[in-house]
Amino acid sequence: MDKLRSVRYPLSYIMSMTEAITCRQLLDICLLRPNMSDQTTLHIAMFPGFAMGHLTPFLHISNKLAERGHKISFFVPLKTRSKLQHYNLHPHLITFVPLNVSHVHGLPPGTETKADIDLSLGSLLATAMDLTRTQIEQSLVKLKPDIVFFDISHWLPALLRGLGTNIKSVCYSVINPASVWCCLSLVLPIENQLDEAFSIKLQTHEARAFDAMLNMEYGSEVTFSKRIVTSLSDCDAICLPSCREFAGPYSNYIEIQMKKPVILTGPMKPDPPSSQLVEKWARWLGGFEPRTVIFCALGTEYILTKLQLQQLLLGLELTGLPFFAALISPTEVESIKLALPEGFEERVKV
Repeated sequence: MDKLRSVRYPLSYIMSMTEAITCRQLLDICLLRPNMSDQTTLHIAMFPGFAMGHLTPFLHISNKLAERGHKISFFVPLKTRSKLQHYNLHPHLITFVPLNVSHVHGLPPGTETKADIDLSLGSLLATAMDLTRTQIEQSLVKLKPDIVFFDISHWLPALLRGLGTNIKSVCYSVINPASVWCCLSLVLPIENQLDEAFSIKLQTHEARAFDAMLNMEYGSEVTFSKRIVTSLSDCDAICLPSCREFAGPYSNYIEIQMKKPVILTGPMKPDPPSSQLVEKWARWLGGFEPRTVIFCALGTEYILTKLQLQQLLLGLELTGLPFFAALISPTEVESIKLALPEGFEERVKV
């Protein structure tokens, strides 16, 4: 632990995003510009991976930065822009920069994000994302931002250095530091591992699944692990959505292994939406006391089998509580109604 503590940055550097942006410390570290005045505002570009689970967190942090007067240029696939506009709380400072996503053989026509495809096609989508490199380069030359936040575009830091403009790169991982540690601990050579007693221990089947994911091809001639490790090792700074109380040992580990500053943003809780619920759902939710409804959502990337979906729904039914489940139809059926357990719809109807 002494080795870990010796390289820690002062606690004032590792504070909540609100304090960090106000005090300029996060951006001072990223830009290596210690003499910035309190009146300085920055131009920050955002280039998240092409999945709603990446795009949305990037827009949340963009809102936090825009609250403090910073200008944001947000790269987003052309047709996906409309899905994000209602999350843009500062349209006078956050500008969407549309990207044309090239068609890659094997992807359905018009594919832009993981919400458009089966999970098995993720590698082809990563290839399509990588093919936007020329668009990104041309846009950055025109925009001239101070920093670019990215996550899985492992080629971005090298691209920025090639421009010769001193634009800094920040790898903003949307997953928690413990998951990043799991990745690095399985990928890095044994001699580079630190003797640290972490509380998370993977079971054999978990480690095998994690290893299979890391070694799968994710893009053209690049594995998922190479994409992640290169993004972390080649950037100027790493930013993670957590706090030291939860993730101190893991962030220290990443900091030592990658040999660069790791900044923890604190919880990135989005502001409550200002838009109104659809009347149907507002009326339904209004019929229950606060904190009594179960909300179940697995995101756009995980698709259950018909049997898994039925087991999950039956489990929710057995709770005896009202529930709201937002799930994708199993691949075996044309619509989710065809996958419901027998008599389920009649039993739970209000």
